[in-house]
Amino acid sequence: MKTLPLLFLFLAPPWFAHAQEASQSELPALEVLPQDILSARTVHDGLRDVTLQKLDPAAMEDQRLALPPAALSRSAPPVAETEGGEETPYPRPVHTLVLGAGVYIPDKAHPDQAVTHLQIQNHGRSVSLWVPANFLWLSGHGEIATETARCSLLMMVSESIGGPDGVPSFFSLPPGGFVVAAGEPTAEETAALQVLLDFYHRETPLLRARYEAHLVLAAAAAAERATNPPERKPVVMRYWRADEAAIRAAREGGAR
Repeated sequence: MKTLPLLFLFLAPPWFAHAQEASQSELPALEVLPQDILSARTVHDGLRDVTLQKLDPAAMEDQRLALPPAALSRSAPPVAETEGGEETPYPRPVHTLVLGAGVYIPDKAHPDQAVTHLQIQNHGRSVSLWVPANFLWLSGHGEIATETARCSLLMMVSESIGGPDGVPSFFSLPPGGFVVAAGEPTAEETAALQVLLDFYHRETPLLRARYEAHLVLAAAAAAERATNPPERKPVVMRYWRADEAAIRAAREGGAR
């Protein structure tokens, strides 16, 4: 029996720089000289060579700080103002929810009777819940809106095979609600979950149709890739750690 795997959310730290491709980036490409590469190693991911280059932080930060201010930050969207010049508050509360979801579908003929195990990790707190819903159908939704509120959603979801002991049945859970299995959700988390569930139950037919259409397109794309494999070009990923003390020591030591 396969149990629900741990789900991790990786947030890129500010010092990590991805492979620089000027044509695909809003920022000007930084010049990397041979002496700026402190170390490099190449691995093969099964499809292509991936080279990781650790760069001299002093050299890179000098270049980065020399960029025009407009290139260092994206312009913020305009703020709506009233006639008196005051900011107009958003009429609906906005909630944020970060979670992992494992979906159990006991009967493949009835995916609408799936149950989903939700895990919320927040500042060392852990909350586990069950909902009578198929959260696979919510894949790809980053923002949910109802008539009364909005929910900013960051979710990793997958189908789980088998399951831990005590997986509740669809019909044992409250329709439109959830059951807490462990921990205690905050008022903010409870409100965000309710927005999410209200949206799911209001849009279930559309969500299901879109997800099933996505599966058809994904299968067709996989078949096309198998028939005509794309060219796998080597990838170079460059990074540096913007450690102020290390940068200062390198500059004082005459490294740059």
